[in-house]
Amino acid sequence: MALLGWPSYGRCAIFRGENIVGQLPSGLSCKEILRHLGRTRSALLVDGPQSGVGQRVAAAVERIPPAIRDRYVPGDASILLGPHSIHQEEEDVLLGRTRLSIRFFGYGTPLNWIECRRLILEHPEILAVKALFEEQIGPLQLAVTWSG
Repeated sequence: MALLGWPSYGRCAIFRGENIVGQLPSGLSCKEILRHLGRTRSALLVDGPQSGVGQRVAAAVERIPPAIRDRYVPGDASILLGPHSIHQEEEDVLLGRTRLSIRFFGYGTPLNWIECRRLILEHPEILAVKALFEEQIGPLQLAVTWSG
């Protein structure tokens, strides 16, 4: 019953802090995963090759004009569910706590970070992915960070 169209979650690791404390059963929805994790654990879900979430977000970012995006290209996606903090590492700023983040391991950083961030936050495809998650886990806010 994974409403986001993932084939299954397979054997995804459950973390408490930095330590792996178990594995998730496969085929759970986001809502079921969050209920399973509780308040102190999180799960790293790999967005597999048949899935659409990571591909949809990456394609939206790649459509940003190269004059703004420069050589920034998102690569492999993962989704972190469960309570965790989001930081803007370059500026050493805590943006807040969340239940969900989509992370890309990619190449480069945007030439114009501010404009690239604005275009990502306003992109219709990004907003559609946000809406998919909100159907399962409730209201979310968007933030874009880079590290590395």
